[in-house]
Amino acid sequence: MSEQKNDIKIGLALSGGGFRASFYHIGALARLAEIGWLSKVEAISTVSGGSIVGAHYYLHLKKLFESKADEKINKDDYIDVVNNLEKEFFDGVEKNIRIRTFSNLINNLKMFRKNYSRSDRLGELYEKLLYNLFVNPAKKRIRMRDLKIRPKGHMGGEEFHPKNHNKSRTNKAPILLLNATALNTGHNWQFTASWMGEPDRGLPDIDKNMRLRRLYYDEAPIERLKNISLGVAVAASAGVPGLFPPMAISELYPDITVQLVDGGVHDNQGVEGLLNEGCSYIICSDASGQMADDKEPGDGILSVLPRSNSILMDRVREAELVSLRNRKKSNHINDFKFVHLKKDLIKPEITWLTGEDKTNQVKDVSGTTNYGVDRDVQRLLSNIRTDLDSFTEVEAYSLILSGYLMTEKEFQDKQPDDKLCDFHQKCGKLKKLMEKPSNPYRKQLKIGSSLFLKAFKSVLWLKILGLTVIAVALGLLIILMWPHIDEPIPGAEYLRSWKTLIIALIAAVVPLALLQIPGIRWIYYYRIFKNAFLQIWIATFGFLFSWFHLLIIDPIFKYQGRLKQLR
Repeated sequence: MSEQKNDIKIGLALSGGGFRASFYHIGALARLAEIGWLSKVEAISTVSGGSIVGAHYYLHLKKLFESKADEKINKDDYIDVVNNLEKEFFDGVEKNIRIRTFSNLINNLKMFRKNYSRSDRLGELYEKLLYNLFVNPAKKRIRMRDLKIRPKGHMGGEEFHPKNHNKSRTNKAPILLLNATALNTGHNWQFTASWMGEPDRGLPDIDKNMRLRRLYYDEAPIERLKNISLGVAVAASAGVPGLFPPMAISELYPDITVQLVDGGVHDNQGVEGLLNEGCSYIICSDASGQMADDKEPGDGILSVLPRSNSILMDRVREAELVSLRNRKKSNHINDFKFVHLKKDLIKPEITWLTGEDKTNQVKDVSGTTNYGVDRDVQRLLSNIRTDLDSFTEVEAYSLILSGYLMTEKEFQDKQPDDKLCDFHQKCGKLKKLMEKPSNPYRKQLKIGSSLFLKAFKSVLWLKILGLTVIAVALGLLIILMWPHIDEPIPGAEYLRSWKTLIIALIAAVVPLALLQIPGIRWIYYYRIFKNAFLQIWIATFGFLFSWFHLLIIDPIFKYQGRLKQLR
């Protein structure tokens, strides 16, 4: 970055991948802060988990730029920003946002309404638990339009335009692009501090779908859309299909209800937004879920459909990254820096049964990466769940350290350090374990890949207790039912016996389970069942279960994952 400095525009992409990605990105941000590169970034494009942490980081940047003049901001200020981000973000994640989406009975019942869903609730929780320090008590929500940065001392208070005014600044005030995907068109939908909508992709001869033109918030037809909140934008960007319902935006376009899902459906790395903004130097932090090998893939519909989707997503990721690499080779961009969760893991080459190995096939895929992490540990980190539940200290800081070490290696020729981020103070033992892992450490990371029952897997007595309760309950049921298994049911003799009822219940449950499969049309009676009984059941049971989980199960899980427990 020497003689072409004035012509280079640096963009930072933070990929999707739930809170796993968020913590990994904090590590990348930490290293970029220490070497003084965050001050050069002019655009931040985020997806899903990257949007959750990227918005948090941006709020801290806004506070910094509006409280301190450009000439007084230095590298230490960016390190302080990352230090605050790391502490606040971990504290918020520990509260288990996914479970808390069901923790309020009134909000659970509100989900009967068409204009309120779990995604809306998720947006409220992001602001309440993660961004609460920046919420204006008078407005109660953070509006997207409030994210505009107004740097201290800028031209007598004149409105700041990043594209025009960053050229004269030492510390660039970046724009934030929160990326979602519009189910209506299949296009990328973006939220910024100034506008929302679909940017022009410049593909008139290829893409013939309609484009939902972007608009400034002041141009929105109703007040609700003029004041759309940060929580809504982040929830839309992080709305994993199937896990959360689409974020609906109505009354914006004629006869169209915009349905937004996770930005990763369109571009899980977020680099397209940077190219659209004219960035010529791209830094990409990628903690997305990369497809794993499968020696015995299933041949049933429940196996083939998700596996096929994984192949498609993997192909899209590869095409996008290869395109960036080719742009660098052809000098269409100045540089492309890329870190990802499987970096420097060895790719095995498999020879057929009767074939002779002529490729120096690598049989040992273990060892240590070039950034100092045991390869088995790095594989376990790449398999940690992409979820929005609570993360233990071990999980969170292992991901942070992984992102940090990779970024350190990628920028190894940059300026020496003088001040380091605070997380190093608590990660001394962790860094040694990541290089030479103990069995208990491996076990914690392996458990981290599970979506459910993590506490039961990590605590032996809890697992035994759970299995005992289930066994006793089943035993009592069998003991009570066995003498009457062939007797007719009082008032329902047409069922012939309790055995018939059990078979009938199984026959009813299996079709209901099959109806959850994408692509199978829901029949009318199931819609009625779902919208009435199921919603009420979820509202009440979800409320009770969430508090049971938050008060009993979660503390056990987090205690087992404290850094002090490492050995």
